[in-house]
Amino acid sequence: MSESLSIWLSGPYIKGGLEKDAGEIGNIMAITGIPQLIFQVVLYPFISNKFGDLQIIIWSGILNIPVFHLFLLANELFSVQDKWMVNLYLIVI
Repeated sequence: MSESLSIWLSGPYIKGGLEKDAGEIGNIMAITGIPQLIFQVVLYPFISNKFGDLQIIIWSGILNIPVFHLFLLANELFSVQDKWMVNLYLIVI
């Protein structure tokens, strides 16, 4: 997912990207890494013990499809002037 996020962020507006430079992409990746780290350290062991690793993999794959399509929705919802809204949206998803 992080590979497609980087390509989408750096892509031109005409092709559906957000034309962000490397510094902005780095900041977004760093900020989104914090909740991922917290999830993996705090919540994942509990969820893994309760449901098992195979169920987590299956549901992660299923949920990945609509989340990936939310990137396309973000490009249509926010204009260029709403950069802070796009960054907030990326952190949430």
